[in-house]
Amino acid sequence: MKTKLRFHQHGAETVEFAFIAVFYFTLLFGVFEFARALYTWNVLTEATRRGARMAAVCPYQSPIPVNVALFNSRNDASNSSVIPGLTKEKITVRYLDSAGLVVDIAAGGLASNIDFVEVRINHQHQMLFSGLFGLFVPDWTGALLAPTFQTTLPAESLGADPTFTPPAEATTCDF
Repeated sequence: MKTKLRFHQHGAETVEFAFIAVFYFTLLFGVFEFARALYTWNVLTEATRRGARMAAVCPYQSPIPVNVALFNSRNDASNSSVIPGLTKEKITVRYLDSAGLVVDIAAGGLASNIDFVEVRINHQHQMLFSGLFGLFVPDWTGALLAPTFQTTLPAESLGADPTFTPPAEATTCDF
């Protein structure tokens, strides 16, 4: 009688594993996705810091702060190789006065009124395993809306050299 019951149990472990595996792998890949999202958040915070630091010492509206925020060299304006989907269009550099209002030199503002520089990044984190999580949340696209990352620093030289004697040479950011 005992041998007869044992033969009726063939494949039971496989069926049990199939039920449990869905939840196990969802949890496992969820941990991977959380780690990737945390890494992305930290890198984007660092990117704004790097960009603001360069904007504080580079000339007004130089492209170098955006390139540095993309983790590229100063003269490389290609998309970021560190964060997939991070492009220069997602990075905003603003020059602010002491009241926090934008100073636009092209519209008649004075460079001497710039007291702060601000770098903002708007980014949407795309998950790798969104199909697996779609089993539990059917309408979800797999994109995490990140907060706006922002760093504001006091403007320093903005590329100007206070020790020059006329005639002044064009300011650069080549350190």
